[in-house]
Amino acid sequence: MATHPLYVTSFKGLGGITVRELRSRLDIAKDAVETGSVRDYEIARFSIDQTDDVGDLRTTEDVFFELCTANLTGERDDEKLVENLVSSSAIEQAIECKRGFTPKLRPGAPTYRVIVQADDAPWRHYRRERLEEAVARAISERYRKWRRVEDDSAIEIWVQVIDQTALVGLRLTDRTMRHRDYKTVSLPGSLRPTIAAAAVLVSKPTDADVFLDPCCGAGTILLERALNRPCQILLGGDISREAINATLENFGSKHKPCEFKKWDATSLPLDDGSVNRVVTNPPWGRQISAGASVSIFYKKFLQETQRVLAPWGKAVILTSERRAMRDGLKACDALKIDDQIEAISVMGRRADLFCLVRTQ
Repeated sequence: MATHPLYVTSFKGLGGITVRELRSRLDIAKDAVETGSVRDYEIARFSIDQTDDVGDLRTTEDVFFELCTANLTGERDDEKLVENLVSSSAIEQAIECKRGFTPKLRPGAPTYRVIVQADDAPWRHYRRERLEEAVARAISERYRKWRRVEDDSAIEIWVQVIDQTALVGLRLTDRTMRHRDYKTVSLPGSLRPTIAAAAVLVSKPTDADVFLDPCCGAGTILLERALNRPCQILLGGDISREAINATLENFGSKHKPCEFKKWDATSLPLDDGSVNRVVTNPPWGRQISAGASVSIFYKKFLQETQRVLAPWGKAVILTSERRAMRDGLKACDALKIDDQIEAISVMGRRADLFCLVRTQ
């Protein structure tokens, strides 16, 4: 049985969570995963015999078949090195693997494009476009009937420069891996599904969960929790009627039992200690309405979270309002920070995942 050398990308800050998911879903040992980062993404490399379950990963943006790696010097000789390595790489094996992820790929001569991700670096004495052209030359020589296009290609070959190593891969997944196909309605600023899935995973979900998202928006976190594993009930709400309508439409008749209501996250119509998991992305920055006090909102929001959370229940909160979170937690004697995952890239901004536990 052939072993498939794969790698996955996730937003910067989520790499550790992705490694956890690889271990739990695919049974890949922690020491069998190599990690790195480029731009706003983290990369996890591993090998696997069966790829059937790889497409079920929730925290990753894309899955790639690793074609080759090249140790770069920063000189023009790098172009020829990358071209030669791609020319001799296992492209046919990668394409066959891709058919398992995207069955609509037709046989014959496909279209292709090359994408290079590389930070500006003083050691590299050429523009990254040189690496793009090197890969394109290798493909055009090897597959003379393939047609290179600028966008919307059947095949994508990526070059991601990590430190001084060029990682070259063929993308196996399409946009539904990261955007999902369950959302028929989105709202401005909707949370990326992969980040929502990571927040759910950090909450350590169980089948006994009474799960709450008090600032649910279009319901992305609730949908990711519904798809993770069974629970007792999904509870969600938002101060915006538009958000509630979007959540209702995205859920349709699936994932019951669930309840969604219009409410204020600082004054929830829920009993004390009635939920044991809270995962949410409360408003932060410009999302908070004009004239509202960030510190007052977070203080009241955290006090209400503490009230409805059962003893030893967990709350996972994604926000960039670090100071407001810290100040608000001072007024919550039973909520303690269990973990904090910092500097997650969210729509061009940095946010943290605060992992809280109610201790009494």
